[in-house]
Amino acid sequence: MAQWLKLTDAERTTLLVAGAAAGMSATFAAPLAAILLAVELLLFEWRPRSLVPVAAASIMAGALRIVWLGAGPLFPVQLSSSFSINSALLSPLRSESWLAWLRPG
Repeated sequence: MAQWLKLTDAERTTLLVAGAAAGMSATFAAPLAAILLAVELLLFEWRPRSLVPVAAASIMAGALRIVWLGAGPLFPVQLSSSFSINSALLSPLRSESWLAWLRPG
């Protein structure tokens, strides 16, 4: 499409980054983070001619995500009430099997 419209390399890059930011925004429901990440890692410039289309695509994708899919998470996870972060982190230390790798030969 960019070749058909005879866009410059900079304009093609901006469209590519705008699409990437829109995808991240719609997937993670974080338009501002998507803008910053896309511009910082893909675009390497903070000029209005490239920042405005990226921001517009990201904000539009974030708004459409809420309309089409809702404001909740895409992949809800049910946590059991018996889960404890302390028990998950300390359970390997409670068993003596972790000492096996310390013993020589």
